[in-house]
Amino acid sequence: MINHLAPMVLDGTAATAAQHVSYVAAPIWDIGANIKNQGITFAVYILMGGTALVAAFMYFVGRNKTGALKAVAIGVVLIGIVGALPSLGVISKDTITGLTNSGTR
Repeated sequence: MINHLAPMVLDGTAATAAQHVSYVAAPIWDIGANIKNQGITFAVYILMGGTALVAAFMYFVGRNKTGALKAVAIGVVLIGIVGALPSLGVISKDTITGLTNSGTR
């Protein structure tokens, strides 16, 4: 950070300032990608719990075994679809090098 601040303070040109801003903006995009991944993970956990509750309610209270199996099948498909989203959410826009595959930390 000092390596980027010192030339900006000493020089003061707009090009140096713009270069400094691009280095600072990259972690902000990375944090945004991490928040997306955490949200998708949370959604998967909610789907898993909701599927289990609906299937258990249908099986034990409603006495509908076929409906419970259908609920589990639909839940598993939805969990698979939503669970595949982090591979898309990991790719974030980095202002220095373009697209970067940063992943969660």
